[in-house]
Amino acid sequence: MTKYAKYASWLAKAIIVVAAVANFVMYFKTLENVYAAMFGSSVALLLALVAMDEMMKLKKRIEIIESKQRVDNLTKTLNGDE
Repeated sequence: MTKYAKYASWLAKAIIVVAAVANFVMYFKTLENVYAAMFGSSVALLLALVAMDEMMKLKKRIEIIESKQRVDNLTKTLNGDE
């Protein structure tokens, strides 16, 4: 993920948090269910974005581990250990 993509992701999360807080306040101010539904959808979207970020970090770690395993296998093959 590039630097600008990280900034865009952070900005999207910040905007969603502001919208969620506004919907939360409006629900208790008006007691209309539409604000509760919008708050729920904002929280769900925020959780999905956080989960996506964690999945990308996990994918990067897995790629590093797999590349280390390939290097180890190549080293063993070149040394004649197998």
